[in-house]
Amino acid sequence: MKLIDRYIVQTFSVPWLYCFLAFVMVFMLPDLIGNLNNFVQAKIPINKVLFYYLSLIPTLLVYIVPVSMLMATLYSLYQLTHNNELTAMRASGISLYRLMMPYVIIGLLATFGLMAINETLGPRSAWFTELFLKEVNRKEGEPSAFVNQNLVYRNAAERRIWEIQRFDTKSPTYQMEQLTITQVRPNGNNEYRIVAEKGEWLDGRWTLYNFSRQDFDEKGYKAIRLDEDGQPIRASEVVAWKEMEKFKETPRVFINEMKDPAFMSYLEMQHYLSLHAEISEESVAKITTNMHMRIANPFTALVVVLLGIPFGTHTARKGALTGIIMCLGLFFAYYTLIPIFKHLGHQQILPAVVAAWVPNLCFLTVGGILLHRMR
Repeated sequence: MKLIDRYIVQTFSVPWLYCFLAFVMVFMLPDLIGNLNNFVQAKIPINKVLFYYLSLIPTLLVYIVPVSMLMATLYSLYQLTHNNELTAMRASGISLYRLMMPYVIIGLLATFGLMAINETLGPRSAWFTELFLKEVNRKEGEPSAFVNQNLVYRNAAERRIWEIQRFDTKSPTYQMEQLTITQVRPNGNNEYRIVAEKGEWLDGRWTLYNFSRQDFDEKGYKAIRLDEDGQPIRASEVVAWKEMEKFKETPRVFINEMKDPAFMSYLEMQHYLSLHAEISEESVAKITTNMHMRIANPFTALVVVLLGIPFGTHTARKGALTGIIMCLGLFFAYYTLIPIFKHLGHQQILPAVVAAWVPNLCFLTVGGILLHRMR
């Protein structure tokens, strides 16, 4: 990295950090005001409250990072232009487009960073904060928000049906209680059924405790199963414990079955659709739109930088206040357009891909035109 690039990055990074911290407080303050009384009444320890707000940050990054980058871009370019530093750099033979390259690279890095968070930490943090608030507001006698009761999961690929009376997502071993597992043949008849008292996720596989297995013949009638020596095994025989190495279902699969698809990553939503061919077209449209927006939304960071560069280079002439007004105007216009197109996708008025990407393409086009006209 050249010295001039490092200087430009420095002029950008300091105001960005201040803007980022300020917007974190702005986004979190209403949540704290709204939930503080509930935290006190539920006697939630301060360390758990802090962990809740740390978990809330990844869910807000897709909103906070772009707007803070736009503010930082405008302020940085305002300072460079106001102090005639940009003019001096251009007088030394460096083109304006080359000087703007660090901003574009920062926008790309932020985009890829947000994509990674959106696919990993973001959805899980959003799901945790949702359950945390439900747990805080839980009335006495109600089951924990982290415990799911009467969970049914159908693995179409493996032709296996899980019926779980109690599934504890907060348990280190993801403990299940009173579960029934039915293996189905390709012809639709049952192959065998396992009834277990308890199941735990240990060493990357499910271990079942106190379970019995009932086999069925090709026609779905009860059959006698033979052991390795060819001796019949009574259906009522109870096995103390056994590792189920052939079961490919992971705890994450069952947790996703409990979630609203809005709390899933792109790959998780894609997997969810592949396992639920029976859901309505309206639900498919909503999930597909959300799925594509998981990828499209992070590009906001690049869009706002491309928009901020041409406006930022003129803020010194028009005044800093004008730049701030333009920043807020662009922010609200862009983030107003996104939910509008999201609604159009959910209502099947537009294809999911179009609804997810049109706002980005519109503002990218505007940014490209403004960049082309820069002098």
